[in-house]
Amino acid sequence: MNINERIQEEVKRLGSQSAVANKCRISNAALSQYISGKYGADVQELENKIVIGLNVRYDGWQVAETRDLKKFHMVYKTAKLNSVFVGVSEKAGSGKSASINTYEQHHDSVFVVRCREWTGRMFLDEVVRMLGLELPKGYVTMDTKLTRICNFFKERRQSKPQLIIDEADKLRPSALRTLIPLYNECEGLLSVVITGTDNLQKEIKNGVKYARKGYDEIDSRFGRRYIKATGAVRSDVTAICQANGLTDLDKIGKIWEACPKVRKEIEGRDVQVVEDIRLLKNLILFG
Repeated sequence: MNINERIQEEVKRLGSQSAVANKCRISNAALSQYISGKYGADVQELENKIVIGLNVRYDGWQVAETRDLKKFHMVYKTAKLNSVFVGVSEKAGSGKSASINTYEQHHDSVFVVRCREWTGRMFLDEVVRMLGLELPKGYVTMDTKLTRICNFFKERRQSKPQLIIDEADKLRPSALRTLIPLYNECEGLLSVVITGTDNLQKEIKNGVKYARKGYDEIDSRFGRRYIKATGAVRSDVTAICQANGLTDLDKIGKIWEACPKVRKEIEGRDVQVVEDIRLLKNLILFG
């Protein structure tokens, strides 16, 4: 998908070209000129802002349809259809972010925030930007931002909107607590999925255990349970290798042997699985 196609896809998702411009932190006039090919200034600088704002990817790595990819996609889809809050907490390298990227490409009204070490205010600022919302000039309270965010989703209730918060384990407690009023305002009309490493579940459960502010409410709103990955079985590893151009079965076998594995029970059978897909990717690319 080229950049213009990605822009049009985002116009459909957010509802207007001006919202896309807000998301990319550029003027609507500049975006119009870029689309028409008439931007006369430094087009590369403008294009870089669009690429960053819309998360355009040029990674040649191919995502294979593994057991965990299907599982994650089903979780996201079910949560969206039923407008519920769901948590996914699993070790780093399990394929969570890759599953979100592929899911987002094939479903309408899905909005993804990729987190960093944010406070509540910083988190809401990023959600506002990602949704392409325009706020009043000057100081804007957190409550005003949250109200605008809630209204955005309420206006789209017919399309079953979904907010996916990736790497939510990086958020500060004040950012996680913003999900409480978001749930209260949008219950039954918005799906929220939080994903993170196993630290996400640990932090929330410890917050509940030690009665830290907001954590019991957060845990309750996500059903007090967190979805886990299974890991890549031998057939999954083969599929990942073949999707990325490695078809020699002997080489695939050597990669399988080189991967650290753990034993898990799957459908009543004791099998070996690879938990770190990033390590597998490294072995495929560099041997």
